[in-house]
Amino acid sequence: MISWKSITLAMALLPAAVLFADEAKRIKIDRVRIVVNNLVLTDREVESLLQLESQRLRQEFQGQELEDQLKALEQTLMDRMVEDLLMENEARRLGISIDEKEINERVDNIIAREPSVAATYSEEEIKSFILKDLLKRRVLQTEVKAYIHTSPEAVRDACLAEVGDNREVHVGHVLVRGEGEAALEKILAVRQLLQDGADFKETALEHSQDPSAAQNHGDLGFISRGQFVEEFEKEAFSLEVGAISPVVETKFGYHIIIVFEERIKEGIDCDNLDDVNRARFVDRVYQRLHGERLEKFLAKLKEKAVIEVYDRP
Repeated sequence: MISWKSITLAMALLPAAVLFADEAKRIKIDRVRIVVNNLVLTDREVESLLQLESQRLRQEFQGQELEDQLKALEQTLMDRMVEDLLMENEARRLGISIDEKEINERVDNIIAREPSVAATYSEEEIKSFILKDLLKRRVLQTEVKAYIHTSPEAVRDACLAEVGDNREVHVGHVLVRGEGEAALEKILAVRQLLQDGADFKETALEHSQDPSAAQNHGDLGFISRGQFVEEFEKEAFSLEVGAISPVVETKFGYHIIIVFEERIKEGIDCDNLDDVNRARFVDRVYQRLHGERLEKFLAKLKEKAVIEVYDRP
């Protein structure tokens, strides 16, 4: 990592700065690409990381999906590298240090597990990657993870949210086709009949213009999310059992909906979770809280930082 102690910004920003030891020998200075406070990344470091990530993407994706991933890679990686430098800067401010023994052990593990990495990068480059990663992890542990608490209430709420997604409702409807005043008046009259206690199936059989009403008397059975148009589902899944909906307009016309009963596709008791489901919801809550805390933490660091990102030469 180059610091301001070893090179001035004026020299670092030269696109192809050249120093002459003598007329026969020239040494090319690596150009600075990203500056975050007193830390920088050079072109060579950025290009090395881009190459590493592109290799990983080529192993995981193919075809158009690969092309889309590669197209977005540079901007995504540049954003991530800025965040990593913010983390590294914060680690130094907090006085966090990494034992060299730990770094060496990780280098040995990486080289043993992935010999191709050793063929592509020098040991010093690998050590630099590992050091940055470990500093980032330490900062996350002290400034993000330490503040996350997955309360029983939050776990229960996450469970209830999933149960809501898995809810099925047994619905009936009356449809009046058209969109004019006459159609609206007719569906309002049907709603009034139902509110006055009229039998639903008989009312649907007499007044519904849904062709299936002749067979099912307006009874659609149990439905899940994603089966009907958005306006219809939004109202159906918001109703309590026994409730009669207001008029719902869709591309098919006007509807009155009633919910006869409800059930949950998966038998999950959010007040008495088994160990497997509890662990699943704890992880879900943790990931959400971690993301929220990290976003706020990075925003705070960016607000106080001096950040410069330069285009490729």
